[in-house]
Amino acid sequence: MRTNSSTSSSESAVVAFAAVLAVLLVPYELLVRRSEAIYGVRRSNVVMPLSLSPKIDALVSDLAAGERYPTYVIGTSRVEEGVRSDVIDAVAGPTFNLAMSGASSLTGLEVIETLKLRPSLIVVGVSPMDFTDMSMRRGAVAVRGAHDSIVSFGRPDLAERGPAATARAATYALLHGASPSRRRNLGQWLDLLRLRGDLLKYINNADAVAAQEDVWVRGFSGVPRISTPAQFRELQPANITSEYLDGHAPLYAQLQSAVARQRARGTQVVFVRLPLAPEPRAIEDATGFDGDIRALAARCGVRYIDGRTLVSDAFIHDRRNFVDGGHLNVSGATQFSRALAAALRASH
Repeated sequence: MRTNSSTSSSESAVVAFAAVLAVLLVPYELLVRRSEAIYGVRRSNVVMPLSLSPKIDALVSDLAAGERYPTYVIGTSRVEEGVRSDVIDAVAGPTFNLAMSGASSLTGLEVIETLKLRPSLIVVGVSPMDFTDMSMRRGAVAVRGAHDSIVSFGRPDLAERGPAATARAATYALLHGASPSRRRNLGQWLDLLRLRGDLLKYINNADAVAAQEDVWVRGFSGVPRISTPAQFRELQPANITSEYLDGHAPLYAQLQSAVARQRARGTQVVFVRLPLAPEPRAIEDATGFDGDIRALAARCGVRYIDGRTLVSDAFIHDRRNFVDGGHLNVSGATQFSRALAAALRASH
């Protein structure tokens, strides 16, 4: 009798577990399927990406749809928020801003190489942050997170193989809500509730937790906010300069090799340093970065454009052009991008 009782209890527990699992999974799976019916199976460009991997996903989505970009702009968030793709279009053809917040420009070059793209021009945004271990780590996270998108774009050689990979693919095919791109943690759900985002957009793209405020144009992220006086004097993150001094030399060598590979394929490469507010610029220059990057450009055999020379002193000293001391806002980015487009036209 005890055995029968134990068996019955175990069976009841299994049934209860299955019922709870169904209650949790079935509604979510139906929502996922509804979201995919509207926006597609892969993450869509429904909002400006707030994280790194969706930025790469957005590019792959465009490429898969037949878009081709002869020009790419790469770098950190300074470039992401400072160079308007649509303004550069006028002189360099359709442009995608592949710059990613906190990630080195080397990450952008890696993505371009991995996707086997052959652009005619790459504008490489350069700053001390590009040559830090921190930016390299963030870039590696971005590439890993976009692995599925990269594999889907003609790179089956990068796909996982073996029984585990087969079982994983079968599970994702059966339960779309189980796939990595559809997983959401508790904090993300709380953000959605707090910010009142669109549920189906959020299920498609985890960044859609709130209504869109910033300007998004093919990778360019335009922030309308104006810097406060205190922010205008600051260089963030504060540890950029020390990290640059500690580890930039081997990363300079990596960039030189990556640029050489691109030039060997016939791609023109230009280095651009974006305008900064006066005090952050002085802090960066104290590391020797200005001389270092000019020397690197000479070794690479590429043109170097100091963005400060493209705008007026009045522009540099006006915080209304900046989000903070190191980032242009959408108004400043528009003005600077027009000046950069003119400079690029002159070099053609």
